[in-house]
Amino acid sequence: MKEKIKEYWWIIIIALFIGGAFYWFQWRPIQIRKEQASIGQQKQEELKMQLLEEQINSLQQETAQKQQEAQ
Repeated sequence: MKEKIKEYWWIIIIALFIGGAFYWFQWRPIQIRKEQASIGQQKQEELKMQLLEEQINSLQQETAQKQQEAQ
């Protein structure tokens, strides 16, 4: 058994290297992109809500001003 391991140690090293390269250059960047997209989506939703709140506040202020002018 030890002799076979000694004969094929370079195959094990190459397999580990290829696995590490796949992780570093393929899987890891994909996960980072997914995380960034999720963060971007959350920020976009927050900005939409903030804009909607600002529009509601401005409409309420305009309505209040018109009511005061009408009195």
